[in-house]
Amino acid sequence: MWKTCTRGSDEGRYDRGIAHLENGEFIKAERALSCTIWSKRTDVISNYLMGLAKAGNGKSQEANKHFERAIQHKQDFIAARRELGRTHASIGAQKKAREQLAWFDNEIGACASDCEKASDLALGRNVILAALNTHE
Repeated sequence: MWKTCTRGSDEGRYDRGIAHLENGEFIKAERALSCTIWSKRTDVISNYLMGLAKAGNGKSQEANKHFERAIQHKQDFIAARRELGRTHASIGAQKKAREQLAWFDNEIGACASDCEKASDLALGRNVILAALNTHE
């Protein structure tokens, strides 16, 4: 696989990865994004997108590694925390899912209802709650 990463631009593969994600082609997205991840292991967005691709392929534990890596480099990455909580719930890791839920509760408490990210925080919290209710 790594030989294929030496040819072509990461940017083109990144764009193809996004297009494949948008079309629900998770295997193709994973392949396209693998080169970006290989060359930019700490890139927040690339890790988030790879997490989505892995989750779409049913590889929740692998997806979580990418969501966690994204969060490690951007603590307030709401979408990555939402997906991390959702995938933890889907594999029965209730405690870890609840840790993400607690983060959302804390952020919502610190954010007035008129704060810029209030709706994203509420959505993230609701997604995790729904996943917990489905998988408990």
